[in-house]
Amino acid sequence: MGEVPRQISPDGKFYWDGARWQPLDARHSGYPAPAGYGYAQQPRVVFGGLLIRFVAYLIDSLIIGFPLAILFGVLAAAGVLGSPVSPNDLPAPPPGGTATGAFTLSPAAIFWFYLFGLLVSAAYYASFWGTSGATLGMRLFELRVVDADSGQPIGIGRAIVRFIGFIVAAFPCWIGLIWSAFDPRAQGWHDKIASTVVLQSRAA
Repeated sequence: MGEVPRQISPDGKFYWDGARWQPLDARHSGYPAPAGYGYAQQPRVVFGGLLIRFVAYLIDSLIIGFPLAILFGVLAAAGVLGSPVSPNDLPAPPPGGTATGAFTLSPAAIFWFYLFGLLVSAAYYASFWGTSGATLGMRLFELRVVDADSGQPIGIGRAIVRFIGFIVAAFPCWIGLIWSAFDPRAQGWHDKIASTVVLQSRAA
């Protein structure tokens, strides 16, 4: 018996894969094209798992955190984030001990530096998610963020919403992020808030 042809939607834009309607034109979507419709063979696409996404996040954290750590050290050395304390201002040392200089950090300065770091992170993630769909860390594992329904890029606005959702998902002991390990489409809370999924391309 010959192969059963795929069912095509009346408008000719989708095909039925046995579970859901998928976009027929994979050249402009995040989903693979069905075989036999004149397109070159596409990489197999699956939802990005929790572990691989976590490793990508760690890499992105290093990319953002390393320059911020250098900046923190420079500002601290310049006295912007605090002030040195003279040994004369310290309590008397215990018997046999010595009094040494110290450095006190300003809570207000630390708050503003933390806020600056948060804005830098938001700009980094939103710009990459909203344009190419993949941060530098995600590109190493062929991960990308796309619209949950169409597979299209999500744009800067929804990327910002996703970043805010990411903070919300991470706040209660990372439960909202771990949620993706049990979700059928590997969506964390931030994905559900922004209506996104993370796809990973693999060799067919």
